[in-house]
Amino acid sequence: MASKSEPRHKWPDTIYYVCNSTFGNVVNAIPIAHAGGADHIVGMRILCEAADPQRPNAVEKRQSIDPAVRLRNFACRHDIHQIETVTYGNSHSYTGWSEILERAAEHAACEGATLVYNVTGGKKNMVLGLLLGTPKEILSSSFIVSVSPVDGSCSRLLFDNEGMLIDQHTLTRRGRICLNDLIALHGYEEIRKCEREQHEEFITAQRKISEKVLETVTSLGRGGALALGGLQRAMNFEAPGIERKTPAADFFVKVEEIDARSRNRRALEAVMEAFEGLPDLQIRRGGGGKSSPVEGIEVKGELARRFIAGIWLESAVFGLVCDIFRDNPEVEVAPGVELAVEGARSRFSNDPPAEMEIDVAIAIKDQLHVVEVKAVTGSRGFGEYSPKLVKAKEELGSQRMNAFLVAPLLDGKEIEREDWAKRARKQGIRLIFGRNALNSLRGALKMLKRPGA
Repeated sequence: MASKSEPRHKWPDTIYYVCNSTFGNVVNAIPIAHAGGADHIVGMRILCEAADPQRPNAVEKRQSIDPAVRLRNFACRHDIHQIETVTYGNSHSYTGWSEILERAAEHAACEGATLVYNVTGGKKNMVLGLLLGTPKEILSSSFIVSVSPVDGSCSRLLFDNEGMLIDQHTLTRRGRICLNDLIALHGYEEIRKCEREQHEEFITAQRKISEKVLETVTSLGRGGALALGGLQRAMNFEAPGIERKTPAADFFVKVEEIDARSRNRRALEAVMEAFEGLPDLQIRRGGGGKSSPVEGIEVKGELARRFIAGIWLESAVFGLVCDIFRDNPEVEVAPGVELAVEGARSRFSNDPPAEMEIDVAIAIKDQLHVVEVKAVTGSRGFGEYSPKLVKAKEELGSQRMNAFLVAPLLDGKEIEREDWAKRARKQGIRLIFGRNALNSLRGALKMLKRPGA
């Protein structure tokens, strides 16, 4: 929270910004740019480390070179065009740091700007020691800043000649980074955004139905899970005797057409009835009345087909996430986000193929978190879902990113049989399963709201 003295400690009118590109601190650097305002930043220097800049190893590329490229692209998107990337091989070298800082100070002086140095991460003691040992003309024109890992706030730090912190002022910010900014920072862009917004509107409207389906299936136990699995396979045209038609979503599925292992008549009827009220769907009964036995389910729309095929669970989870963060306007939540590498569009195609899809994306405290939702009723092929989240953590996240894999229809025995929970932990993924999965997810997400999360 900003201090009462905040108005007296605003950012300078013009800024020359210097920051590290370290993997875990790229996102932390952006709030400083936002705080000053892109229109106030006249230049930017991005520091990245590699023993041999021409041949960086895998760690240097992942933790320094790649983030520098992402930060550079982000700056360009915000009209900061005087950007210089400096690759150095030995950050312990006082001479090397001194040259970097002095050259940045010269650039700032030419632009009539204040040098702003981010000491959020990296070898902070070395940086502070160097700053305090610089010529007075450089130090007097410098503005040392840090991002708090607790609340993401930006602060101006003042030190004495011995390097002791003697004063600190919270600085004005212009707001959190939005979802699109976070995605762009990592070299991606959202595609088919209009379709995503229509999808969000549809699943939001059907939330009560999705919650009824989940309640029905979990109350029926194993029989309910098998019945739902058979119905979902039919909607995905994976069941025997169910053929893809034209239009694909205009067809009638009889109870007898559901595969035999899922044909628990009582459970199947209950699961079908749970979807009643969904647009473009009709439950057919033998005698016509509501008390008559269910003959099957008729679908006349692609959205209805996809909803029954598995998106119903995404609807329930998305609604839960929205409830948790409803009181925080700075948090952005979006379902069904499709991403492609930035710049992949061409004049021959409006939208390139999606390289990554996120069931539920959460942008909070300048961090991106992802939730993968699976309405699977068996553990067969379950291991296919983890690589998607691993890729998201590597290419969209930072060290603080949370990746959740939510599968409420899987029980503990199935998870233990293949040791999925242990595998997920090794990959940095939080696996949430069983009938209490949504309550567990609620608790995990509430932790993100706590200071320091």
